[in-house]
Amino acid sequence: MPVLAPLRNYTTKGEAVYVALREAIVAGDLPQGRRLITRELAQAMGVSESPVREALRLLATEGFVHLTPHVGAVVTQILDEELEEILLIRAALEGMAARLAAERVTRKDLGDLEELVNRMEEARRRDTLDEYMRLNRLFHQRIYDTANRPRLWKTIQDLWAQSERSQATFRMAPTSAARSNREHRLIVAALSRGNGEEAERLTRRQICRTVDMLRAAVRRQRESKKPSPPGRTR
Repeated sequence: MPVLAPLRNYTTKGEAVYVALREAIVAGDLPQGRRLITRELAQAMGVSESPVREALRLLATEGFVHLTPHVGAVVTQILDEELEEILLIRAALEGMAARLAAERVTRKDLGDLEELVNRMEEARRRDTLDEYMRLNRLFHQRIYDTANRPRLWKTIQDLWAQSERSQATFRMAPTSAARSNREHRLIVAALSRGNGEEAERLTRRQICRTVDMLRAAVRRQRESKKPSPPGRTR
């Protein structure tokens, strides 16, 4: 059993267990295909089995684990049909939000975005990926705030929550953070010029590239599981 994040103060033990397990899955400490045994999790986290079962049910509704009768919970693969669909919807909606933001962006907005890009660059150089991922989300949220479309904003936030495990790409390919932040600078530049079409294109491309990376990871995993061809007898 991997070391799980210590339980912090939450409203219920079920919520605390849910957050700890979710963070471990996103971080890759609980990898895809890992069977999660309620009894073992309860012992490792110092709680009864009831909050663990509650947390696993909630994680299942968000697609982080798959619940099977008589088998229990299994961490879902890094990219399944549901996650791929969510990411493609995100690409369309976030691209639209970036285009709308270009119509309303102010100097204050641009200054905030540039500061976040610089902080992400510092986090990347320090190799603190958790901090980079947190700032990455703040960067995109700041753009969508600028679009001033509350329903669109809420829909995007809901989709982010359902697809957070896609951030595993930053751990699978550490160099992806450098490329991602270069793209962030290009997005800010497009917004500063009021070029909504370019901001939309760059935003969509970022998310679609994540899909491509996850597809490649799934292919590699499948290839690794194929039996090796018998060698020739010498």
